[in-house]
Amino acid sequence: MAAGNAWDAVRVPARYGPGVISRLGTTTGAVIEDTHAAHLYWLVHPGTADKWNLSPQHATILGETAYVAVPPPGEADPSYRLRWAVPLTPTSYLTNAPALLTALTAEIETVSGSWGGDPDYRALLDHTATCPACNAHQRCETGDELRAAERTARKQRRAVPLFRGDPITPEDLCTEEPIRWQFRQDACTWCGTGGDPDLVAVGLFHSASGPGWIIYACPPCLRRQNLLPLDQHPAGAWGGLLHSDGSPAGPPPPVS
Repeated sequence: MAAGNAWDAVRVPARYGPGVISRLGTTTGAVIEDTHAAHLYWLVHPGTADKWNLSPQHATILGETAYVAVPPPGEADPSYRLRWAVPLTPTSYLTNAPALLTALTAEIETVSGSWGGDPDYRALLDHTATCPACNAHQRCETGDELRAAERTARKQRRAVPLFRGDPITPEDLCTEEPIRWQFRQDACTWCGTGGDPDLVAVGLFHSASGPGWIIYACPPCLRRQNLLPLDQHPAGAWGGLLHSDGSPAGPPPPVS
């Protein structure tokens, strides 16, 4: 259905969904859940969320020119790819945009603060977002220190870099045992399920000599691993696995 007429839709990664619904309580309106893409959609009055200052990794406002897949009223079967997480009723329809923003912001802070994946990486991103020298690829002492700290933390996780501007260094390759990956193009990398027509591309694995591979996940593993589909990665990412909120997810499981 076309957005921007009776309502705008706010698309939120499923990672934040249960917490936001819980925070809103009885004040939440109807909520659409797309289990395949791992997103939830709140419906708000047109134009009331246009000035939100949130990253696209946290929320996307769908207004005029956008279309939203809407399930039939009353469809809440959890096995369906598209369903109502909060039912659509005559008294539960649109959500107050300021209340939604408050609940979503609080949940983002809670989830980001509790996620133990990479505080060094977040510190580096926060610095480079506002540092003119780093953005101009010029020498920055603070940036150098943060990059060194992030590189050390990454070596401890044995994870690969996320962005082209952060290349693999010789020190990154000095591990005690080489890590090997192998990907089938017709199977889920995590559970090995093959032949599933709903496999979702979630990342790219670059090869030093060769075309590399696409990393696939089946819908259940996409939700369990909380991964962001490859076609929704932010600009600047080069294919490393990301959580649904855009935070780095680490490498795929290596071959045993």
